[in-house]
Order: sequence, then C-alpha cells, then structure tokens
Amino acid sequence: MSLHIHVDTDPVDRELNRLAAGPTPVDIRRFSAVLTAQFQHTQQRVHIITGSLRASGKEDAGETEHGWEGQISYGGPAPGFRHDPVKYADEERGRQGRGYPGTNIAGDTNSNHDFMAPVFNAGYNRQYIQAMLDFLRDA
Repeated sequence: MSLHIHVDTDPVDRELNRLAAGPTPVDIRRFSAVLTAQFQHTQQRVHIITGSLRASGKEDAGETEHGWEGQISYGGPAPGFRHDPVKYADEERGRQGRGYPGTNIAGDTNSNHDFMAPVFNAGYNRQYIQAMLDFLRDA
C-alpha cells in the first residue's frame, strides 16, 4: 500500500507572479483617477485674483519600476499670466482669514487659503485603498 500526495502550487505561483508584475493599466487608471479628483478639488479651492496660482497647478502621475506614483504641485510656470513664474504658492496656503468670494467651502472652519487641504481628505485615502484592494483582488 502507498499514499501519494501532490500539492499543485501553480495557482499560487501565477498569483504571486501577477502581484510581482505590479499594477495593470486598469489599476494605473484607477490610481490616476483618484489623483485627478484630488487635483480638481484643489483647483476649486485656489483663490483667483490674477489666475496665476491656479494656472501653475499641475498633476503628474505615472508608473514606477514597481508601482505607481502621483504628485500635485503649485508654483512655477504660469505662461500667459501676470505672475509667471508663481513664487508665492506656499505663502498663499499659509495665509489666514477668509478666502476670496466664491471660494469659501460650506462648513469649512479652516483657512480657505489652504487650497491643498483637499489632498489630505480621508475620503481620498479610502479611494486609494480601494484601488489597491482592487489590484490585490484582481478586480
């Protein structure tokens, strides 16, 4: 009498290879969509006097060797606008007091000059986590 046991690790190997390969183009689009929503939210919060600060806003995203990264930045070139390049983005974020007409967000008790505040919104964190979970689940 003999007992033969075979453990097939092919499905595990395939899954590990899929994860090691990193995000797919669909996953990259999901991550980038969250970044774009964050950027658009910051654009809504920028106070417009000359338009220079808003024009200097940029979003940049792309694949890295083993994943994805994104960045939102303000300051620098604003071609065709009064303040080109914009050198005051950090100072504007730190200003206290009410924002300019049309930029006040209902219920916002913080300085309305911090146009980057939406970037740190927990709702966006959850969206990135969901995009990562979708990648891990191969959704």
